[in-house]
Amino acid sequence: MDKLFYRTMLLDFYGELLTEKQYSVYEMHFLNDCSLNEIAQELGTTRQAVWDLVNRTEKLMTGYDEKLDLVRKHIEAQRVIEEIEDILKSAVNESTAEKIRNKLKSLVEREG
Repeated sequence: MDKLFYRTMLLDFYGELLTEKQYSVYEMHFLNDCSLNEIAQELGTTRQAVWDLVNRTEKLMTGYDEKLDLVRKHIEAQRVIEEIEDILKSAVNESTAEKIRNKLKSLVEREG
């Protein structure tokens, strides 16, 4: 799995568990592609402090994911939905397939 994709998924699933500063710095660095120096200047701190915060935040979220496994479960659910969608497209008309796909997605999202 692409490292940036994994980091984005970590933030999506576990971002609510972070402090505002952890979330902001992690988002700035990985999603907004800001350099450590840029972030340090904006926060009035050092590059090393930003680097430490980014690493601690990633370790924290990775630890959550090792216990809860939400990223893998989400990716697997998406794969299953795509397989079912492919089967449905060959079996029924497009409109019916879309309705079934949306229903399956909502069921999977509820199951978490």
